Amino acid sequence: RTRTPTNTHIDNSSPSTLAAMEQGLTLEELDPFIFRAPGEHLWQPLGARAVYGGQVVGQALMAAQRTVSDAMRLLSLHSYFLLPGMPGTAILYHVQVLRDGKTFSSRAVRASQGGKTVFHCEMVFHTPEVSEVSHQVDMPKVPRPESLLAPRELATKYMDKVPANVRGMLTRWLEEDLSFEVRYCNQVDMLTKMIRPDSRQVWVRATGKLGDSLALHECVVAYISDHMLLATCLGPHPDYIPSMMASLDHSMWFHAPFRADEWMLYDITSPQMSGHRGLCWGRLFRADGTLAVSVAQQGVVRTVARL
Repeated sequence: RTRTPTNTHIDNSSPSTLAAMEQGLTLEELDPFIFRAPGEHLWQPLGARAVYGGQVVGQALMAAQRTVSDAMRLLSLHSYFLLPGMPGTAILYHVQVLRDGKTFSSRAVRASQGGKTVFHCEMVFHTPEVSEVSHQVDMPKVPRPESLLAPRELATKYMDKVPANVRGMLTRWLEEDLSFEVRYCNQVDMLTKMIRPDSRQVWVRATGKLGDSLALHECVVAYISDHMLLATCLGPHPDYIPSMMASLDHSMWFHAPFRADEWMLYDITSPQMSGHRGLCWGRLFRADGTLAVSVAQQGVVRTVARL
């Protein structure tokens, strides 16, 4: 059973930054269960040593969705980053059917580059059901995104309060072109205080208007979910800066429908860090307070003393 590719289209009439999201998730079908991501569309973030992990997760999900029934929704995914992906070289996604049942389907996706496996992910899809009981945690009370400055505005307003030795790097980071929008809730603290809590809240959404397919919105949120996640574990350690950061694993649970082109609050916490490994949890809320997605990630975080 193959998902119709047109169900996951992105509106090309939207701004040019949205075209980057479209390119970042577009896959070429080589076989009903093998898909290719062109190397020229792989994004390497500023300061990173490899392809952006969220893009690999989103592409793997896009590949798996093409092999399940349209009636099914993503329930969860659990993935491992095995080798760094290199920009400029195509990634192949091999989808394996593990199970197709009446209400659940399972897929495994292996991503390879240059003949080597760089990523592995297992996903479960589920036919939606109505439950008699439900509960969720409350969304944190934070400023609304409309009241917050965009990163470029933030850099202009507060850069003179930032230590001179980090202004250049911070300016480049805040002004980096993304295919999604962000609004940091603790804006002044982020730029003017050296000690930060082991949590942060960020409003996120895709740039421009996406289509109506929930499958597409799931891929876009998977893409966004890697942003700022692992870096949160360094908040309580102001005397150190990272010399290397790399995701080891990434898990997501999908609870409720959402639109990735509408503001969602990403509430991130780091409950533990030791042995050069940091653990971070994330929760993505719709603007109405509904918990839509939960995220967990562990990664390698090597540090050096701040000069």
